[in-house]
Amino acid sequence: MKNGILGLFLILGISFSALGQELNQYQYVKVPYKFEFQKEENQYQLNALTAFLFEKYGFSPLYKNGVPFGVDSCEVLEANVIDDSGLFTTKVFVTLKNCRQEIVFTSKTGVSKEKDYKKAFQEALREAFQSVEALQHEITPLPAEVIIDPVVNAHAEVSTDSIQENEVIVDPVVSSEEMEALEDNSEITQPNMDISEEVLLVNGAVVYELRKTEAGFKLSKGQMKDTFANLVKSSGGDYFLYSSKNVKGVAFFDDNQSLVVEYLDENSGQMITLVYRRKN
Repeated sequence: MKNGILGLFLILGISFSALGQELNQYQYVKVPYKFEFQKEENQYQLNALTAFLFEKYGFSPLYKNGVPFGVDSCEVLEANVIDDSGLFTTKVFVTLKNCRQEIVFTSKTGVSKEKDYKKAFQEALREAFQSVEALQHEITPLPAEVIIDPVVNAHAEVSTDSIQENEVIVDPVVSSEEMEALEDNSEITQPNMDISEEVLLVNGAVVYELRKTEAGFKLSKGQMKDTFANLVKSSGGDYFLYSSKNVKGVAFFDDNQSLVVEYLDENSGQMITLVYRRKN
């Protein structure tokens, strides 16, 4: 019996490894503005989050960007999120389809019992993406004679070299009032951030300075000129990769142009939300 179970796991492991190698041939994943079960584009911010998670786990998502010049359509996979929810449980899974309309990947089913639809769908989607993470996706190098225009990888551009090593940084904690204001914005879209020089943000009693960079934005704390955190624009469009000395997560601007940062606290296993409000 034990040998049979061991053999089953071995077969599954070999199959999963082979699948990962097959998907390593693909760099690009097309994420639609609207999945079939959604009533409107990017409902529950699910599409933008899908694009971000694909980027996080090694792919180059095409969400608001077209196929790069020189890339054949058969080098692009098409992503889909399937809603398999029941009466009291939200369930979703992710599929990838090639140009021949063949499904080449199906994720595990992510499950959430959250009552709030947005939280439920996002929680279930993140769980489904554990299958994508397990692929450990790496692009197989192309033959030397094939040239494709380079695409910027947002992960590689995050730099914290300007942060002093001996500096102790404690990220601010969002207040209950800010959390309530955040929860009221059930559908958040990226506002037009017209920043020519600098914008001042506040969290509690601390003032932060936000400056635009070629990659996105940099955040400085108080009177410090050194970078406190970097925000690098992701291919998903609505999200930024946030990186400070102590925290790595995702960030976006809400309708009030407040900067909202979400990250997973490894000690507690809880999602932490930080809000930097625009200073009047």
